[in-house]
Amino acid sequence: MPSIADTIIYGKASEVAAAARANEHLNFIDEYGYTPLIEACIVDDIEKVNAILACNPDINFPDLLGNTALYWAVDNHNMPLCELLLEKGANPNAYNIAGKPILVSPLLRNQTELKNILIKHGAKLVFAQDFIHVKMLGHRFELQGYVDIINTQGEFVEVALEGFILEFTLDALGQSLLEYRNNFRARYWEREFVKLRTIIGALSRACYLTRFQRYNVDYRKHLEQLVPSMEEDPLIIPVAQEGHAMTLIRAGNLLAICDRALRDDQDSGEDKVKIYYMNKPWKLTPDTIAELIYVQQEMQLFHKILPANLGLQEIASMPLRAQIAGNCSWANIEACIPTLFYMLCVNNPGKTGECLVKDKMEAMRFFHDWERWDQDRSLHYFTHGIEKADKKRRACIAEMLCAVLFEACDANNLDDRERINKIVPVITTPDLHYIPESYLNPYYRENKTAAGENFRKMLRLGGDVFEL
Repeated sequence: MPSIADTIIYGKASEVAAAARANEHLNFIDEYGYTPLIEACIVDDIEKVNAILACNPDINFPDLLGNTALYWAVDNHNMPLCELLLEKGANPNAYNIAGKPILVSPLLRNQTELKNILIKHGAKLVFAQDFIHVKMLGHRFELQGYVDIINTQGEFVEVALEGFILEFTLDALGQSLLEYRNNFRARYWEREFVKLRTIIGALSRACYLTRFQRYNVDYRKHLEQLVPSMEEDPLIIPVAQEGHAMTLIRAGNLLAICDRALRDDQDSGEDKVKIYYMNKPWKLTPDTIAELIYVQQEMQLFHKILPANLGLQEIASMPLRAQIAGNCSWANIEACIPTLFYMLCVNNPGKTGECLVKDKMEAMRFFHDWERWDQDRSLHYFTHGIEKADKKRRACIAEMLCAVLFEACDANNLDDRERINKIVPVITTPDLHYIPESYLNPYYRENKTAAGENFRKMLRLGGDVFEL
């Protein structure tokens, strides 16, 4: 006799109803790690959901990762199912063990109608926005560890600074470049706006391709509509395999592999992004690209088999260092920006070797200019948001800003002075003094370290009110 989980996955709604009635209760985790109600939401069948709801399960009972039935209905963008669950009492402010609120995905996917439905039923925008901005700031500054945000009950929720989703990272970086192009800070790069527009377009197409990278989508049924995007040049190929995200970039007969993870056979100091000439470019067909994106592969395919199949011959590398653990999606997508910039220069006929050296320096200069603007923009949410925050949320914001100061700023770097001067007055107000103190005590007073000394100097530079 099949389990109720298999009945939900493979059976009819009438069979699900009978199986649900035969169970004493439905608030349990099945062999796949879900509750029966969640299982029905995952298979995206509102009839089966109604059959289970008729037996009055706990609508907010989570799966092993803390996701509720509403989370899965939202993830599938099934608005009638979302409204049904909300009317039955589903919590629109539920969050999983990673601290991710349900509202996050509709916000990042620009699903306005779904976002409005959740907000109408009580979802709080600030909770979701804080999660998004904490994650974005953590990736932009390569921060590690955990910080807190405040849920709708005023409780502290721990969020890891590492780890994000490939689809959302592509969109975030594309949007950032678009806003940078329209910002006064980008005026120096106006002569390169054609390249910038090309990079933005490539990121947008890559984001589109990831929308079919889902458990409930058979990419083969959509291949006809995917092929035109795959045939565009240049093309960013987003890859997520074995818990690791990376990108490939095709521009003419060139192929770049953006994988900044440090492998055992590599020197930690070597350039992490390589550019190759493809001796067999015709082998990178839409079918091959689709398999790279949508079919589970072993990582050795990208570093051994693919280079052999395409006849890759290394011609250049980009001076980008290894990523920190958990930052792969951000590190390997932002790497596309200077890499594609340079590849567009290489493909320009008539370029001499001396010109290409200058072009690479120019690509990195553009990347660092944009990167600094992007970091400052992400800090603005916290330095200005603290003014209207209550006591608990103020503490969370100060915790985040202290992490940026301690891990990503240097008292001796003149470029960091403006940033230091913005952060320090915020974190040294009397009601928040215990947060910078929590860094000074272990890293300076009790055990003098270089990091602690740097932190102390920055507090003084920014107008520290303590006796240090």
